Amino acid sequence: MRKMCFVVFALALMTSLAAAQITDIITLHACDANGAITSTGSFTVKGVVTTINLDGGALQFYLQDATGGVQVFKSGSSSWYSSKGLAIGKEITVTGVLDQYYSMLEIVPANETDITVLGDGVIPDPEEITINDLQDLTVADQNRFNKRGKLVVINNVYKADPKPAGGTDWPELGKDSNKFCIAIGSPNATPTGILRFDKDTDCDENPEPTWPQNVRGVFTQNDGSSPFFSVFQVSPMAYTDFSAYTSVNYWEMY
Repeated sequence: MRKMCFVVFALALMTSLAAAQITDIITLHACDANGAITSTGSFTVKGVVTTINLDGGALQFYLQDATGGVQVFKSGSSSWYSSKGLAIGKEITVTGVLDQYYSMLEIVPANETDITVLGDGVIPDPEEITINDLQDLTVADQNRFNKRGKLVVINNVYKADPKPAGGTDWPELGKDSNKFCIAIGSPNATPTGILRFDKDTDCDENPEPTWPQNVRGVFTQNDGSSPFFSVFQVSPMAYTDFSAYTSVNYWEMY
C-alpha cells in the first residue's frame, strides 16, 4: 500500500513538474535596449496554432497563448505540419531552442517528437492596432516588441496612393509582396504602413479587394540589423483576413 501511494505521489509530482516547465510566450519577448531578445536556451511553450505552414521547404507557422505569439521554425521539415496533424486552431506544445531571425522570435524544435498536439483550442481574438504601431522606433519599446507574432487587426485600410518609394503591388500569382503600402482613412493619408504577403497564403490567388478594408494578420517585423527598430508589418494569412470597412454614421443612431 505504501509503495502504491509512493508511485501515485511520484506520478503526480512528475506531472506537476512537467506542467511547471511550460513558459509563457510573453516571457520570451523580453528585449534589451536594441530590441534583441535576452533569453537563451531551450523552452517549452503551449498555445494555439494561428497560421498555415508558410514555407514549402521548412516548418514555419505561428503559435499564440494568452500572453503572446511566437514563430515555430525548422529548416527542411515542412512535412511535419501535416504529419503531426497541425492546423489552425490546434492546441499544441513545442519544445525547442529560442532564436531571433530578422528581429522575429523563433522556437526551433530539434525533432518532430518535440511537437505534441493536445487537441482543439480556441483561436485568440486579434488585438486592434493603429498605423502608429507600424512606424519606426527611435528607442526601444517593449510593448511594441511584445506584439511580434500575435494576431492583430487594423481597420479602415486603404492602398496608399501615391505609392511610396519601394512599395510593391498586390501579389501576383505565386509571388510574395513584401512592401504593400497602406494608409488609414484615405489613400493619401500619412503616415503609411506595410502589409507583407506570403505566396504560401491564398492572397495571391485572389483579386485585390476594394478599399477600404479591415485587415487581420500576424504582427511581424523584417528588420535584419540591430537596433531592431524598423520594418514593422501586418502579414495577412488568408484572403478571408480582409473584410469591407463600414463607416458608422452616428447621426443615424439618434
